[in-house]
Amino acid sequence: MTRDTAQKRQYHTQKASSGREQAIGDHPVNAQEPLLSERSLKRKAPHNFPAGRETPTKSAKHISSPIPDNQATSTSASSPTLLSFNHVKAALQTYYEPHLNIKRVSGDTLSLESCYINLAIVEAPDQRRKDKKELEAQAAAFHRMPSYEEIYKTNMEEPIPLKELFDKRKLRDGREDVPKTILIQGRAGIGKTTLCKKVVNLYQNGLWRDRFDAVLWLPLRQLKGFRARDIEDLLRKKYFAQCPDRERKMFVSLLAARARSGKVLFILDGLDEILTDTQKNGGDALEAFLKHLLRQEHVVVTSRPSGVDNSTLPKLDIELETVGFSTQNVSDYIINVLTPDYARDVQDFIKRTPSIQNLVNIPVQLDVVCYSWDSLSSNEQSIAMTGLYQTMIRKLWRKDIEQLQKEVGTSLTSQQIQRLSSYQIDKLMATVSEYLSFLAFKGIHNHQIEFDESTLQKAMEELDEFRKRVNQEHLPYQLLDTLKRTSFLHTADAELDTGKDDPQRAWYFLHLTFQEYFAASWIARHLQVKQKSPKPSSAPMMTVEETKA
Repeated sequence: MTRDTAQKRQYHTQKASSGREQAIGDHPVNAQEPLLSERSLKRKAPHNFPAGRETPTKSAKHISSPIPDNQATSTSASSPTLLSFNHVKAALQTYYEPHLNIKRVSGDTLSLESCYINLAIVEAPDQRRKDKKELEAQAAAFHRMPSYEEIYKTNMEEPIPLKELFDKRKLRDGREDVPKTILIQGRAGIGKTTLCKKVVNLYQNGLWRDRFDAVLWLPLRQLKGFRARDIEDLLRKKYFAQCPDRERKMFVSLLAARARSGKVLFILDGLDEILTDTQKNGGDALEAFLKHLLRQEHVVVTSRPSGVDNSTLPKLDIELETVGFSTQNVSDYIINVLTPDYARDVQDFIKRTPSIQNLVNIPVQLDVVCYSWDSLSSNEQSIAMTGLYQTMIRKLWRKDIEQLQKEVGTSLTSQQIQRLSSYQIDKLMATVSEYLSFLAFKGIHNHQIEFDESTLQKAMEELDEFRKRVNQEHLPYQLLDTLKRTSFLHTADAELDTGKDDPQRAWYFLHLTFQEYFAASWIARHLQVKQKSPKPSSAPMMTVEETKA
């Protein structure tokens, strides 16, 4: 090595030493502290030196020394930066921030702190097995699900407050201990994902900090789109995807180390939504990764009762069931979202209408009732179940018409839309409603509540062919884009949005009961005109004559 080379190396070593930053101490992020944004992580670090501690001398030997698992070195052309696990927590909190709101059917968002009501969780493994059989029988018989009160009376245990989820209790094997592997089941739309959001929210506000260093909430359906097949890959592509490259690498390293040491809580949301993909061709890697996630030290799994595969699940410490809103939850929610006068009227309406009491324990159903109350109140004295759904659907159509004026061929002011008659609303949304009815009927017939892009497109082609046979005009080419902007077709895969149709994205109705209503309207429409419904190619679609046989 020449003398000039040695001098240059000494200069760069000294320059790196003078610019080196001290890491923040590895302490929990206080809920009241301002978060460190991704861009400010490196900028803020020098201003947070622990009191009485000096910046360590930076030498080539120091730089190459081993880094403990609560720190990592991120190097750049200008200066290396020592990152701590505190930065990881800040990055995770920044990631979760837009995902922890509740979106109402009106389109408004409410934070969990302001509107969330604890869901009742009941220890009932025997009831779960009963519910699974009932759900399968009801799907075949086209019946509604049991009401909240029926479920609640069946279960003798007291509801478990969500804040006590990780308290010491009697486990399935008879031991008294803190549960590490928890299965939480619930019917479609009952609030399992909302419960997951609340667990993350409670942790961010200081609960369970002594048990876990981090919480990772993963909607399992997203594994289809991320193609992650190990935890490090998942962290890179999902939780730290927006971080600068050098920080992302260090965050992944630090968090993966905590996961290996059993200090991370994994919330695996929607086991039933991913199992079929593990059974497809090429699903072996996905199945192996899923089992790896399920074998983590601390795991909460959510699933519909009919989607639990005991061969996939690890040994469980406890099985729980979320059964929706209690009577008190319903009352509290109404008070939170309505004015005092409206709140009183809705509560009175629910008390004297037995049919609606079976619905409002489901969060989304209660929200629709609250949103539609100004329309419901005008004729609620004589309203029946069909009339209830018609009124709620027309209320939501009014909102959609205002947002989709070009697509539905009108240009009205908000005041004019509010003055539209029921007949005018039905006329404007007739084509969209017809497609939803056919899709709903096709789904019920095929025991399907989720629809990918190819299924939506195929249903449109089949309906278009049917309309051609009965001398009706073709469906508008933009119909699917219009449908995805209505109140009745939703996706939980917004994070997978690439600006184009994603074949992996799944769509579903606002709630299963709305799918049932639209399916029934398809049958009623074609019973009246005595026409045959189209047959899907994937499975024989019953004609109207065949359904009567």
